[in-house]
Amino acid sequence: MEIVLLRHAQPDYGAVDDKPGFNHLAPLSAVGVEQAHAVAQHECLADAELVVSSPYTRALQTAAIVAANLALPLTVDVGFHERLADVQNVLNTADERDKSFEEYDLCRGIHTSGGAHHWESTAQQIARLKRSLGRYTAHEKIIVVTHGEVIRRFAAVRLPFCGTVQVRYDESFRFLAWS
Repeated sequence: MEIVLLRHAQPDYGAVDDKPGFNHLAPLSAVGVEQAHAVAQHECLADAELVVSSPYTRALQTAAIVAANLALPLTVDVGFHERLADVQNVLNTADERDKSFEEYDLCRGIHTSGGAHHWESTAQQIARLKRSLGRYTAHEKIIVVTHGEVIRRFAAVRLPFCGTVQVRYDESFRFLAWS
């Protein structure tokens, strides 16, 4: 199966700045809406059969614009969400979540022995991505609208908003633990 990984368009975090822990609900900025319409014209998206989106607003809004422009069906798959700072739901403040992500980066996404890590490891990310991708293997080509950290499990790239990278996926695909 061919997968076009599409990073979501530019979000407007100002809409949720006063609501700690709700950045996943940030909508697209006006520039982001324009970016999503523009990327829908990109030739790498031609011949796709389906648009699959992360449930986060910024990704879902991007996916909806792309799907509408391409007249493709759209589905939401929670497995394509952004990495998690707090898989145990014990961190209460934005500062605690920021520190959790800093620790994730320092540990390169690997849970070390003796640590009480709150963040989702890269191994956990890969396992959820495999589960989700298993739902779409009957398709020849899909577009997955997701987040930069998720895309880095597939390819060693740091995409700009609405950047794309294509991968060929099958059961032998080797995900990247860190990039």
